[in-house]
Amino acid sequence: MQSARILGADRVVGAARGKALEQAADRGADAVVDLANDRAIDVGLAAAAPGGYDVIVDYLWGGLAPYAMNHANLGARYIQVGSSAGPTATINAPAFRNKLLTLVGRGLAGTPAEVRRSAYVQLVRHAIDGKLSLDLEQTQLDDISQTWEHLKTGAPRKLVVTP
Repeated sequence: MQSARILGADRVVGAARGKALEQAADRGADAVVDLANDRAIDVGLAAAAPGGYDVIVDYLWGGLAPYAMNHANLGARYIQVGSSAGPTATINAPAFRNKLLTLVGRGLAGTPAEVRRSAYVQLVRHAIDGKLSLDLEQTQLDDISQTWEHLKTGAPRKLVVTP
């Protein structure tokens, strides 16, 4: 959500379930869609952006991808960057074709090292400037087992381990 806002998005919608849903709202989403109830996803996506979506960044894929594509605008870009909801998705050909969607896959393997370095520098600059905040959990190496168990049950955070 924060990156989309920094890059100039007028409206940002987050979709998640559980604790990540709260986190999306806390990180600046204009609206959030709860993915916990399959029957309510279409209604939630439609209500969150009645005009549809021009850009969709999908970290989930799996059975959730078709829901997002159904709400894409004509000529929208669909950027697929993760598959935490599953590695395969069944996409309705007419919905994909008739909307003239551009499907783009992004991952670390295909991104040149210089592009990754530049993006990381920008990310750090935004964090230093206070435009981007990160949820961090700090722990010492001796406490890693206990911290790992704690992370399994809490909200998603990045782990910083010190000696």
